[in-house]
Amino acid sequence: MAEDEFEYDVCLSFAGEDRGYVEQVATFLQSLGVAVFYDRYEQVDLWGKDLYVHLDEIYRKKARYCVVFISEHYGRKLWTSHERRSAQARAFSENREYILPARFDDTEISGILPTVGFISLKGLTAEAFSHLIKSKIELTAMGEDRPPPPPFRRIYYEGFDCGVLPRSEIKARFGGLWLIGKKGHWQGRIANGVYQVSNLHGRNASLTNQIRYYEPANRAIDLADGRVSVRVRIAPPNDGHSGAGLIFRAEDGGNSYYAFFLHPGNSVSLAEMRLRKLKFLWSQESPEVDPGVFVALKAVGRGSSVAFYVNENLLYTLKHAELLSGNTGTIALSTGRFEFDDFSIYLPSVG
Repeated sequence: MAEDEFEYDVCLSFAGEDRGYVEQVATFLQSLGVAVFYDRYEQVDLWGKDLYVHLDEIYRKKARYCVVFISEHYGRKLWTSHERRSAQARAFSENREYILPARFDDTEISGILPTVGFISLKGLTAEAFSHLIKSKIELTAMGEDRPPPPPFRRIYYEGFDCGVLPRSEIKARFGGLWLIGKKGHWQGRIANGVYQVSNLHGRNASLTNQIRYYEPANRAIDLADGRVSVRVRIAPPNDGHSGAGLIFRAEDGGNSYYAFFLHPGNSVSLAEMRLRKLKFLWSQESPEVDPGVFVALKAVGRGSSVAFYVNENLLYTLKHAELLSGNTGTIALSTGRFEFDDFSIYLPSVG
């Protein structure tokens, strides 16, 4: 079936006990212009139909994607089993992504392998999840008409592998860009092949290292349509506000930028700095994150679209970015011990 023949962008399969959250998702999806099959929106159309046959048509043929809301209740319901089997038949026949699992908990569901990528709904608002669904649909709809991303060339790399150097040489090499020594609540150093910053007291404190690039030496190059990545690890002590990661599209004065954070545990978030006020746009727990180990964060900009990756897996796409230019770098927020490694910047290749 051609993409434009689908009646719905997405159909929702869920247990009645989870209706409160799912109905919020359906409402937000409608407000975003997504064509969604949600049973309460179809009451008149469903009236008098053979639901067994009709729902099989919906979940097997009429939607681009099926979001399955997995919970302890989902596996026990007869109708959800029917919907799931229809969706699985579609996925099997087309051999492509169709079922999008979303987990309230770790319940095992027949036919949905644990290796299939899923979204954890723990701590994820219905509004944020609806934006994830819309991003997935938009990426699919662009399909082959989407021009391939440009090849990139790396213009900057820092692995902090300087070996054993006297403190004066470390400061001379890194102090102009990365904090070495003491600054306010923050202490920075290069040790054991990583860049370490710590803040044990200032909950409202943040530290940014902003990078500007010149090519040739006297011409500043905008990094907005580049690619930036870093590996991050967070060690205790920390609190609920703690985070570390990337800044992207940062103006020179630091009054505006996007911040892509890793937080203690296994959650990530995206925030926007405007007029020195940080507003969180999206956050979620991620199965791609193992607490206490290094996690790779990446941002890729292209016009008004910015994609954010965790361990090379696309997690979120900001489709209508308002910040369209600026620099990049790293950020640490609130109390904790934060480690950075393998920081890289890429720009599109020329010619």
